[in-house]
Amino acid sequence: MCDETAPIGPMEDEKDNHMPRVKMDFVGEYAGDLRARLQAEGYAVPVEQDPEQVCRLYLNFLRRRVPPVPRKVFVASEFSCPQDLQAGLDVVRGKIESGQDLSAHLSSRLKTLEYHDMLLNDWDIHHLHLGPVLKQDGYVERTKFVLFVRFLLASAYLIAVLPHGRGVHAPDPWGRQELLRIIHRNWPESIAAFRCNGVRLVEPPTDEQIHQARHIKIEGEKREAALTYFVEVDDVVYAPIGGGSASSQMSCDVVTECDRIFDALQEYEDLVRQSVPGIIVEAKARGLTVGDELSFNLRPWSGDTVVAVEQSTKMVFPVALRIDRATF
Repeated sequence: MCDETAPIGPMEDEKDNHMPRVKMDFVGEYAGDLRARLQAEGYAVPVEQDPEQVCRLYLNFLRRRVPPVPRKVFVASEFSCPQDLQAGLDVVRGKIESGQDLSAHLSSRLKTLEYHDMLLNDWDIHHLHLGPVLKQDGYVERTKFVLFVRFLLASAYLIAVLPHGRGVHAPDPWGRQELLRIIHRNWPESIAAFRCNGVRLVEPPTDEQIHQARHIKIEGEKREAALTYFVEVDDVVYAPIGGGSASSQMSCDVVTECDRIFDALQEYEDLVRQSVPGIIVEAKARGLTVGDELSFNLRPWSGDTVVAVEQSTKMVFPVALRIDRATF
């Protein structure tokens, strides 16, 4: 799929049967570009890393960050914040409304490329620290109480401020279905697409079961596995609003999107391969010399277009429209 050098069949209107070899590696190019983007963010990604894994790491990285765009803030009716953290909350809210980068308030595990945020994967909920002081490592001071918030493109839903971590004598917040209940009670329309109408759970999971399912120990291995539960809130069953986690703990949305992108790259290669005879005719009509090899590279173009550029003739061939600039 990736390193294609197969010759193209002869055209009927050519005077000879010789056709140039076609060379392209759109998957390899794409993975190389994502590797460079991650390296620019300070992550080390080995050159020998499998392209599919590079794609998943990059999309997981994007998912864990919060795109810095202005959002309207909505606050749950039952929301409360400890007084000593109110100033930190005000800073975060101001950044959300003005579209500033929130990375300093995110989990410091953002520094670990392979880390999976299971709360985000399952329920699309971020947690932010409310410390007032920015430390040398680029993160604000960690706080026992953290803000749980769900971000959409133009809105942010402030759900709760809850204690977390060691030494806290309170239920672990990561599997607390109360977070979903708050969303359901305050903004049901925002998660209506995830309702499973006409369905009831025979045995709804407990908070502890949900937490344990996200961290299943595998005998003889350091890595963990995961399962994802549907949940029932006020007689309404919801599929995972974050898309859920694969057994590897990777976000299902990330896995699906990488599969979609790789399928698209294969289609682009097939499209170019099928169009080579016409490209040769057009090149010769322009007085360009076509050698023994045509080498195509994938490039973003104006707007949201992706093109294949043939290196010897510099001919540009559109292969896709309306691509996502964040992932291409």
